[in-house]
Amino acid sequence: RLLDEANTFAAKYGTLLQVLIFPLIAAIAGGVKLFRDRQRNRPDLHLELVDVGRAGAAENVTFGLKITNLGECPATRTQYTWTPRSSLIMTPVPAGFLVTKGEPRRFEFTMDSDELIGHGLAGVMRSRYRLLGWLELTYYAGWGLWRTVDTAINVGNDPTIPVQLGKVPRPPWTDYITPLKTWQEKRIRDKDIRDLDRYLQRCREYLAARGVEVELLAPGESLNRLFTELRRRGWRSSYETGGRGYEVYAEKDYPPSSGMTIRLSANTLVDAATLVVASAIESDEEHGG
Repeated sequence: RLLDEANTFAAKYGTLLQVLIFPLIAAIAGGVKLFRDRQRNRPDLHLELVDVGRAGAAENVTFGLKITNLGECPATRTQYTWTPRSSLIMTPVPAGFLVTKGEPRRFEFTMDSDELIGHGLAGVMRSRYRLLGWLELTYYAGWGLWRTVDTAINVGNDPTIPVQLGKVPRPPWTDYITPLKTWQEKRIRDKDIRDLDRYLQRCREYLAARGVEVELLAPGESLNRLFTELRRRGWRSSYETGGRGYEVYAEKDYPPSSGMTIRLSANTLVDAATLVVASAIESDEEHGG
């Protein structure tokens, strides 16, 4: 009897199943598979300390914070917010950069050794003095989704490793008052712009001391001079419109097996090229090239 009822149902609703139900099930299954593949390949940024100098071994303690993308898809339009709680200085980086798998980016930090040791001693009595600052990255992960990764930088427990990463503290009470939060964010943005302007000026002075003049009133000549300097030093370069105006890319191989890749962006092509050429010359001097 059950078999007869099944045959009757199939005969009555067979056309409906073929035209509507089965394609709908296939579409849902395909959408689920596409979503799972996207989730599996989405960009995933991780932060890691690298090249940490020993406290007291030099006048300044320097270290890097490496950004690694563990996902298959690139993290685009990456923005950052550096919140200092000490004299720890982060070298400004133009926002809106790209982080792809296999090509990590990094931030550079510097702090006076004596001040770092002083923070460590004060942190024995009050833990809040161990906090040097925290960094927050926001990046576009596709499909209209934005993701955030953050880390705090604290005084380390060992002089050989003077800094360590930790959890970001709870937001200050001003974040819960919208006008104060807006004012604070504007103040930080203005400070980042001033820091980037000062860093650009230092780069121009650094290049001028090495015979590469960057004239703001003659951007065409300056741009030609900058790219000529890259070619003369053996760097392969290109540029494109990026998240913050223009992005300049440079790459060079150092014998026997090391290499260097630089990708920086700025509001204008001349500024982006200035940052890249200054970094390229510093890299050459470090490698003796």
